[in-house]
Amino acid sequence: MFRNLSLEARILLLICSLDAVTSAILFASNMAVEANPLLRPYAEAGPVPFLLAKLLTYIPTILLAEKFAQRRPRLVRPLMRATIVAYLGIYCYSVGAQFLVG
Repeated sequence: MFRNLSLEARILLLICSLDAVTSAILFASNMAVEANPLLRPYAEAGPVPFLLAKLLTYIPTILLAEKFAQRRPRLVRPLMRATIVAYLGIYCYSVGAQFLVG
């Protein structure tokens, strides 16, 4: 299933997975808090509920984007690339802000 994914989808899956795992570790160590109010209850419930909730948010979204990319690659591929850049920027800013300000 994941073997036929585009490079963009694979990168997004990697980034999202790394974000989820590092976030769960930081939450468990009380070094960070979940800023997203929709995911906060799962983060407070522990690593397993948080990781499951996180997986259920990004895997279907990426797979749906891949499906749309088959029909409109000139639209979706650049959007996926922009998402990669934005996700990395927001992640670095938000994680950095917690450690520099907090």
